[in-house]
Amino acid sequence: MKKLFKQEWKFYLVASLLLGVVLIGYNLFEGYLFYYWRMTDIAWEIPGLMKEMCCVPMANIWITAAAYIIIKFYRYWRERNGYGREFLVMLPIKTREREIFYILADVGFISIPNIVYWILVWRYGVSVLSDADIEIPWLLSAILPLVVVEIAYLLMLFAVSRFIESLIVNGVWKIIGAIAAVALLFGSLYMSEDIFSVGGKTEEIYYFLQDFVSLDGRNFYGNGNRDYESEWEEYTRYMEEIGSKFFASEEINKVTDLYNGEWSSGLEVLYNGEPIEKTFLMVEAKGTEEAEKSEYQMKLRQAAFDWASYDFEMKQFGEYGTIPESYIVWANLVFSLFLIILTVYLAGKREYSKSMFYFNFAKYIFAVLIGCIVIAVGFAVGEGNGQTIWQRLLIVFSAICLAGLCSYYLTPEHNAKL
Repeated sequence: MKKLFKQEWKFYLVASLLLGVVLIGYNLFEGYLFYYWRMTDIAWEIPGLMKEMCCVPMANIWITAAAYIIIKFYRYWRERNGYGREFLVMLPIKTREREIFYILADVGFISIPNIVYWILVWRYGVSVLSDADIEIPWLLSAILPLVVVEIAYLLMLFAVSRFIESLIVNGVWKIIGAIAAVALLFGSLYMSEDIFSVGGKTEEIYYFLQDFVSLDGRNFYGNGNRDYESEWEEYTRYMEEIGSKFFASEEINKVTDLYNGEWSSGLEVLYNGEPIEKTFLMVEAKGTEEAEKSEYQMKLRQAAFDWASYDFEMKQFGEYGTIPESYIVWANLVFSLFLIILTVYLAGKREYSKSMFYFNFAKYIFAVLIGCIVIAVGFAVGEGNGQTIWQRLLIVFSAICLAGLCSYYLTPEHNAKL
């Protein structure tokens, strides 16, 4: 394993650095996060910053997946032109040791740049808030679960891909086959809504599959499937209530006469070492002139609006701050570990004389995946037309027949005739 490390560490170091630069550069260019240069309106900008920071950007997932595909293509092409598969078998390195090394190297490649990205996000957020004398004690504890969720999801993607790669002989086709298998698996699971009806006994199965294959399958720190229309109606209703209180009384002497934290999210935020709610109460005392009194009351009204807006936005952030349940994360990790262990075990069982798949059972995996996607697509297409039972049975029968044909033609001797 030391020989492999000496041979590969520079490549993986450069690749990891490049991936980190791309992740950070993409988010800088797109402006998803790094555009809060200073806090000028804390009522809106603190909740906005929290929603941007405490969200796993799916773009990072796709960038990492694309980078993984690129380095795998490069490595397999380099091996093909350098010394070939036959020479690799003759290296004084046990097959399983080699497999373990590349698994660890690939896990480091996909994980470390993303962890560095999150560290920079956290430090940037702390810096922006500190410049405005704002402190959020729970910020790190809100970000850490997101890091775990993203890494677990990336490991699951990697484990599926690596397992499929380990079944296919040709280097380039390893990647093509892995992409096809992942697409078929995720596509069939993502369309599970048409198989497991939402609202019935199978609702939990559907939600589990959606959360398993998609990080943004449900509400996710303010960036999920929110009902913006009803939220806006609720916000307008509260603002109108504050306005009604203001115009209903000629003696408004303090902010709490209009609003007193009824929407409070309970999330502690400190401004100059004090709870931020106190800043909305700091309105200059009124004078004796009628114009000064009127100006003072308008300031009270604006402070009440700002406070209510802040509480509303922070409340939405808190309510929609549900990351996938812990059992989803555990499912990702356990599934990843199972596939990685299976991949390492099978590495020592490969028959290098094979021309398509190292193992005969691999063709059945692809056949089943193709059958599943046919069922999912068939159910999805016919869902809006009131699909009958016999039509669904026909789709299942067609999928089984297609899976049988695929397993037949994926056998090397039959494939050679094509």
